Amino acid sequence: MRTSARLWVLCAALGGATVLSTACSSSDDGAARLPPDQTVTAVRGTIKSTAGQPLAGVIVSAGTASATSNAEGRFELRAQPGAVKVSFSKDGFVHGFRALDVIDGRPTQLDVALLPLAAPVPLDALAGGTVNGARSARLAAPANAFVDSAGKAVTGSVDVYLTPLDPSVSGERAAAPGFVAEKGGAVTMLESFGMMDVTVMQGSNKLAVAPGKELDVSIPAPAAAVAPEPTMPLWSFDESRGAWVEEGVATYDVASKSYVGKAKHMSMWNADKPLLATCVCGLVKEKGGAALPGARVDAEGVSYFGMSSANADNDGKFCLPVRKDSDVDVAAYHKSGGGQSRRIKSGNADTAVPVDRTDARCVDIGVWEVERDVFVSSDGTKVNCGEVGNPFSGSCATALGDVFGSCFRPEGACVTKYEGATTTTRYANGAYLQSTGGEAKYYSVSGQLCATSAVDTTGAAVGNDITIRYTLPDGKVFTMTLGSNGDMVIKCPDGAESTMTSGQRQAIEACGGGGQVANECTTEGTPGTGVPTVCLDNSTCGANVCCALPDSTDKYCLPAATCDAIKQP
Repeated sequence: MRTSARLWVLCAALGGATVLSTACSSSDDGAARLPPDQTVTAVRGTIKSTAGQPLAGVIVSAGTASATSNAEGRFELRAQPGAVKVSFSKDGFVHGFRALDVIDGRPTQLDVALLPLAAPVPLDALAGGTVNGARSARLAAPANAFVDSAGKAVTGSVDVYLTPLDPSVSGERAAAPGFVAEKGGAVTMLESFGMMDVTVMQGSNKLAVAPGKELDVSIPAPAAAVAPEPTMPLWSFDESRGAWVEEGVATYDVASKSYVGKAKHMSMWNADKPLLATCVCGLVKEKGGAALPGARVDAEGVSYFGMSSANADNDGKFCLPVRKDSDVDVAAYHKSGGGQSRRIKSGNADTAVPVDRTDARCVDIGVWEVERDVFVSSDGTKVNCGEVGNPFSGSCATALGDVFGSCFRPEGACVTKYEGATTTTRYANGAYLQSTGGEAKYYSVSGQLCATSAVDTTGAAVGNDITIRYTLPDGKVFTMTLGSNGDMVIKCPDGAESTMTSGQRQAIEACGGGGQVANECTTEGTPGTGVPTVCLDNSTCGANVCCALPDSTDKYCLPAATCDAIKQP
């Protein structure tokens, strides 16, 4: 059995039953594995939301070929070998895009995340005006700024969607269309200081910016940014090129913590600067066996906000552009689950983008021996995928897990009802969660109180950690701390502690997590200022803001002051 009912403690953290969904599966068998390697030229992978939930029904297309993701978010798209541009479309999400090289006669791995589309804000197209979105996102439009697909001026109310992407948050960074740019006929890598998708619609029709008009856009800077530069090149993403194109300059606004620039068309916009690129190369092999052609390899900046990806060629070799003189986490993944992550130091040679594989200045980072269904983290921890998902097994934390596994055990569809400062989430089996004034209470099917939780706002911001206290009916208190380093620590009443490390989290991701994730609840009413609830954007948070936890893809409705404190460097 891959997971345990005891992991409800994770699912119940911060008052949301979908937290750490990849670790909270109740499936015995896990998600269906990809079939063994076949002699097929195709793009194959998994699509998830930025919160880690598999996305079904995503239309995946490249040229005239198309496919649709299944219930586990998996897809296979037949493709021609060579350079391919792949797009991903699903209602309610920002359009996704990736460019990659497809190997002939082998499946090429591509795993992506899609960013939930922000809630629409109405605007009078004839008069123009200003709209504000999440995280200080902002758009100011002059009068008569929009036209339809036929070029006809639009009047009446339009819906403005401003969807920011924080490149310092790994889950959101995975939804970026890439970090490759074209400038002066040359290709370069970018370090991002904030992205934002700008979409304006009238009904189901996407609109364009009228000729001669410009929109003032404010792109939120990354939450983890320190001393942002006063000006930054402004870029838009061109899907026909598969690259970012420079379009002007953005100026940092201290008050809103955002980069402000002018947009002449709808696009994903990006405040970036070209990074000084170098290259690293390696080899991916099956443990004790042959090379793994098509295996996905990701490089994520540790000391910078950037990411690059590549697929191993027919010989298992890969090369990646990364920033010079930087710490970088490089992870190679087995197509059937498992992988290896290592932290490396990049070199100091200036090299080309895309990488010239014959360039002797590329740093050789060695052989990445990947074992099916096993993940080795950057700290050397080795985990079997069959055991992933229960890092607290056998520890004192299981006592807290037992409370949620045997007492509060929500099952089935759920409805969240907001009544002033009180929020109640009821599940189909009768279990429910009720929060008021910063405190959450968990009840069983019979109405028995199982536990009470509260966020420790007095010490939560110290070191970018956040702590939740769980009090049982017998008075015993457990604390759960979500660290800025990605670790989760549970402290038991007797003082003993149990930890899920960032490496174990990486293992959950590499192994696919398995199983089905909890459904999002339907909502009634508008939330007040109760305990944090899971959110995608500010539209469901009422007087609160949708706050991304430090070094996490998870977001919760929190008071603005608490969110700001958590994000303090």
